[in-house]
Amino acid sequence: QWDTLTLYPGQEERRLDLEASLPVVERALLSIDGRVADLAVERKPPLQPELSVLRDLLKHRIDQFVGLVGLYLTDLGSGQRLEINSDTVYSGMSIVKVGIMVTTLIDLNGVDPDEDIRNYMLKIAIDPVGSNYWANLLLGEIGDGSQTLGAQRTTQTLRALGLMRTFIRSPYHIETGYRPLGLARALEVDRLRPANQSANPDPFIQTSPHDIGTLLEMIYYCAQGRGPLMEIYPGQITPSGCQLILDVLKENPVRPWLGSGIPAEISLAHKHGFLYDTIGDAGIVYSSGGDYVLSVFVYANTDWLGCGAQPIFFDISRLVYAFFNLESGLWSPPSPECGP
Repeated sequence: QWDTLTLYPGQEERRLDLEASLPVVERALLSIDGRVADLAVERKPPLQPELSVLRDLLKHRIDQFVGLVGLYLTDLGSGQRLEINSDTVYSGMSIVKVGIMVTTLIDLNGVDPDEDIRNYMLKIAIDPVGSNYWANLLLGEIGDGSQTLGAQRTTQTLRALGLMRTFIRSPYHIETGYRPLGLARALEVDRLRPANQSANPDPFIQTSPHDIGTLLEMIYYCAQGRGPLMEIYPGQITPSGCQLILDVLKENPVRPWLGSGIPAEISLAHKHGFLYDTIGDAGIVYSSGGDYVLSVFVYANTDWLGCGAQPIFFDISRLVYAFFNLESGLWSPPSPECGP
């Protein structure tokens, strides 16, 4: 429904079985007292709507936002994808720390991470103010003591995985989480695309909804012992390591964006990030109607996006959740709480 952006369950299909019903009707016509004929009716559950229906609703909502919204969605059961502005490059923020976790495990070359590494990864997911510090510690581990080298090696890993719009040029800035954008003018910009300019991406750390969504897919499949991560890095990364990343991301308690559109009891393995003009949230939703990856980035030319992005995250997330869970009936999410 366009005006309320609501998906409703379809109606059960009922079709008369003529071949089975004719003898019943004939007996009723010839009977003196048994004049009621119970017709044979085939019943089928309602069909799942096509992904194009969801795309049209999402596009309609996104077009109402004064800014730039990028979205990447994958049905992890069927592999079907839905993408809207998914190749646009945004500031990578804290979300790219998922790539640092993956590179850390690859660097361990199949060895289980020790308690320190596990703790760093958990802190990255749950520490609301200090996750940059913990991410830099992992970069130091990857770079044999050099956080800058660790950033370079992380970028190399992401490139090897085909994630060409994602990079980390330097460690995270501890004070603010990002560096003054003016410093970028003297930097190499070989990876910047024309679309980048519209989202004003941080020149040091960038990604796209497609890249980070694809990386989460890889981690999900790796935890099941299959997929590109296992193929490109055989023996270097393990299903248990990938499951560790997912378990850590499930501990992220910040849910005002993707989490606002799904029931609180639904498991969400995700990483979010925000700057003054950009907010992103990318994760895996484990719902009864199927698991899916949803990666959403929102940019607006403003001094502080904050609450301005919350309604678009809410609507996108609840629409996608409803699409996957129509058979569970309509779910009415509470009024969303605004994030930072």
